[in-house]
Amino acid sequence: GNGTDKFVQSYNQYDSKKSGGVTICNLRINDKEINAPFYVTMPGIVVCTKDEYLFKFDMINDIKENGIFVLNTTKGRDELDGFLPNKVKNVINSKNVKLYIIDADKIALDAGIKGKISKIMQMVIMSLLDYPDAMEVISKSIEKQFATKGDEVINANKKAITLAMENLVLVDTEFTVVEEDVKIEKNIFDEINARRGDDLKVSELV
Repeated sequence: GNGTDKFVQSYNQYDSKKSGGVTICNLRINDKEINAPFYVTMPGIVVCTKDEYLFKFDMINDIKENGIFVLNTTKGRDELDGFLPNKVKNVINSKNVKLYIIDADKIALDAGIKGKISKIMQMVIMSLLDYPDAMEVISKSIEKQFATKGDEVINANKKAITLAMENLVLVDTEFTVVEEDVKIEKNIFDEINARRGDDLKVSELV
């Protein structure tokens, strides 16, 4: 990538829906050249841009031990234990996952770029990856990307990434996992909608 001697690969997974679909970005960073034409199976860091996804998809089941999970949410630190699904809390506890929360949508609104959270999340990710001079690098990318949009747009985006670092919260707590009886009825369409279609056996499709 630019700015370091690391190699970077972005291998993206797109939804079949053109509007309102889900995009998964599989990002790899290595000291050696990367030739991996397949998805990341054991991520060291997972970023979820909508907390509703936690109830629809298996967001962090395969995260590495001591991994990092970043959640964009309106919920505060004290609300998470009652909000997060048991399966998510169990993974965080059992794998000693570092959980960070940020309300990127509020930050975007406060900065004057309502609904535009990509630079905010980029700032968070690069800082957690210890990217050298992340703030300066992203600031320069903002100046280049929005050069034709004017100073107001540029300054609003710069304000947003500054607010991002001021409002990123590490949630250092053991979550309460409540035992519950879960009745599993595997329906093909439900599995596909939950993005588990790749796990279906051929015998289950007949």
